Amino acid sequence: IVVPTIVDSCGHLVAYKRFTQPRDETVRSQTLQAVLQWIAETLAKLDLSEHPLVICRDGRLFENEPVTKYQKVLGDNIVFLEVMKNGVPHVFDSVVHKFPGLSCEFENCNYRVVQSTRYVTNGGIPRAVKVNTVHNGIKISDALIDEWLVQLCYAPTLGLNPTNLPAPVYWANGVAAISEHNHQFSGLNHACHT
Repeated sequence: IVVPTIVDSCGHLVAYKRFTQPRDETVRSQTLQAVLQWIAETLAKLDLSEHPLVICRDGRLFENEPVTKYQKVLGDNIVFLEVMKNGVPHVFDSVVHKFPGLSCEFENCNYRVVQSTRYVTNGGIPRAVKVNTVHNGIKISDALIDEWLVQLCYAPTLGLNPTNLPAPVYWANGVAAISEHNHQFSGLNHACHT
């Protein structure tokens, strides 16, 4: 399942669509083309085509998924981010876990670690995310991008707590998980969907 989500600048879910393909982390070329076409059409319907766009890709881009494919359909007025949930180092200062909003860059590394919230998950340690700015056609700073990502972790969700994931990734993960046995994210009728 591939689920593009469109959220506003406050993280409110505006639209989503489920695309079916074989299950793995890659996006097939045909699926990607359909996803990009849906995004372009939905943004046009919402009169948002001319606005800058920040794309939060859940996970890393693969070879068959170059940013140029996104630019061809959506233009160059985009920021493209890889947001990775797994393999993220924890950031401590002595014995204290660092506070939300902390962004760390590491030498010889193409990603940053962003401590998104204090919200504790399994094991009692808040989870951070890795972020890589792949393309920045809007020319905004990584510090501003990271601040915005942290704010999106406090957007309205199904629960009462902030999440460790920015809203676009949170909603995409949830909608993708809908199944015969999981209806947690079913019934999101406030958002445009097909």
